[in-house]
Amino acid sequence: MKTDRQQQRSGSPKMVLAPLQSTGERQETETGRRRDGGASFKTARTPIFLEWPLEQLPGLSAEDGEGLGKCGLITTTQLRQQAATKKEQQLLAERLRVRVESVQKWVALAELSSVPSVGCEYCGLLLHAGVASVGQLAQMPLHRLHQQILRVQVTMMQRRDLCPGVELVGRWIAEAKLLATHAR
Repeated sequence: MKTDRQQQRSGSPKMVLAPLQSTGERQETETGRRRDGGASFKTARTPIFLEWPLEQLPGLSAEDGEGLGKCGLITTTQLRQQAATKKEQQLLAERLRVRVESVQKWVALAELSSVPSVGCEYCGLLLHAGVASVGQLAQMPLHRLHQQILRVQVTMMQRRDLCPGVELVGRWIAEAKLLATHAR
């Protein structure tokens, strides 16, 4: 069994369960089974988000990743927690000797990657399409977001066929709504 630190460095995401709202709800474990041996994540009442190793974030150089590691930040959740406010982002930027806009971009990517079906694979695409937070993703109309993503994909990659389908984009929005609702 890998330790948390070994798993974080292996490049695989770690599932994290949000805290339970009431004591009457059952909580599932990381393996997808409830502690009482019951059904899988499909019956979970609490949203699940993913935690990724920072090295998986698109646009983060090895040098910047190393600097974040020296600050004790090795996962997307740690980055989001330690750079949650503008002041904390400014302090981290000064410590790393990078522009605050870079830190803000990394925090936005880390937040978007917490949506399970988005992950590190699509968080950069969403950011390029103008979506900078889970809350913003949750409020986007499906067809408008899909059109923005298609426009970015054609402009940057010059390939319509690489654009995620409407169903997948709809899943991103649905999962973002669950996460945004739980965060309140």
